Amino acid sequence: MNQDVAAAIEELRKRRPDLIFLQAARTDGKLQNLGWENLTDENIRQLSYDYLGGMVVAHGYAYLTYAPADRSARLGAVMRAAGLID
Repeated sequence: MNQDVAAAIEELRKRRPDLIFLQAARTDGKLQNLGWENLTDENIRQLSYDYLGGMVVAHGYAYLTYAPADRSARLGAVMRAAGLID
């Protein structure tokens, strides 16, 4: 793991944000993580975050949206009801 990834993971572990967004692009009909600080889906899930869904922000681009496992059901339901995530 490179230093940028390790530093980003440690920062997220300390701060425990309500939501984490990873930038992604739609390729061949699938959302592919473009990464922020080279973070991956696996990195985020290891921090006990659940994937909520994709939030389309522009044609072909989305944010992969994550919330802490203990709050993901509630936050996901609210975001889906508001039409923010798929």
